[in-house]
Amino acid sequence: MNLFDPLAEWLGIPANEQPPDHYRLLGLATFESDAGAIERAADERMALVRRHQTGRRGAATQEVLNRLAAAKQCLLDPATRSAYDAAIRGQLAARKSTAAAMRETALVEKPPAVDVDVTSVAPGWQQSAPQPARRRRLRPVVLLSFALTAVTVCAGVWVLVQRGGLTSKRSPVVIVERSPSAKSAADADAPPIVRPDGGVLRCTAENVSGDDVHRRDGDLLDLTLAAGRVEVSWTVRIRKAGFYTPSVTYSAVGEGSQTFEIELPDGARRTTPIRATAGAPATDELKPVAFRKTGDHRVVLRAAGRTDRARTIELRDLQFRPIGQRAPEPSGR
Repeated sequence: MNLFDPLAEWLGIPANEQPPDHYRLLGLATFESDAGAIERAADERMALVRRHQTGRRGAATQEVLNRLAAAKQCLLDPATRSAYDAAIRGQLAARKSTAAAMRETALVEKPPAVDVDVTSVAPGWQQSAPQPARRRRLRPVVLLSFALTAVTVCAGVWVLVQRGGLTSKRSPVVIVERSPSAKSAADADAPPIVRPDGGVLRCTAENVSGDDVHRRDGDLLDLTLAAGRVEVSWTVRIRKAGFYTPSVTYSAVGEGSQTFEIELPDGARRTTPIRATAGAPATDELKPVAFRKTGDHRVVLRAAGRTDRARTIELRDLQFRPIGQRAPEPSGR
């Protein structure tokens, strides 16, 4: 039985080119430095993979999306891209050095022509056939030792880059990972986790759960609100307990009296009216909330209210920004 290979099936990367470097993974020329080209390529690759999220191979999409997001993050940051490029150049140089060493050890000098003067051979002696003179081979142990040392150093740098050891403190991309409870690919219902990026929790289409959302390009969530309500949720990982200020960025078309409601695990709720924005994005900041324990928490966002006809809402993100350990002065909603 053939094992399913998502990189080959979805991104056209054959097994003999795996594991791919970041450029190959995004379908870019090696050492591409144009930020616009990198971002477009990453977004296109992610869109290709997202098409399979609801199919029978949906469980495999999250790992590929994580790798694409990591590649995008690395190549869009000049510092990490420079370190990554240096690792690739070192690896290429090591391969060339090894190949050259192997060619040197295999070289044999062409034997010179030997002229034999039969008149100079003493009587009674049988002349033997001339033996070809061989050039003394270079010592393969020394050459291979240098080559293997170079390969080992470059491989170490490569592993550091792949594991994030050569990344800067600035992290513009939220990496989505599966919950630790997802012990196998068969557990496809495990929710993705929102990890803090610089302390900020950014909930987007990359890490949403819920049946009321239609994914779109980038981070947009397309909600169609008619009578009743729609609901989406995220699992957020709190590393430092304290107070956070939530904010919702969205655009809305159509009139109506609806609200966004945020519900936290301890039962706390925050609401804000949904305004008509004529398609332009708006950000509403809500009253601060407290995450009193570290670990994973489920956050629910509902859009609810009355409307005479369906209203389209494009939710861009829900963010929680840390504001400290003490309760802030009462203000806002």
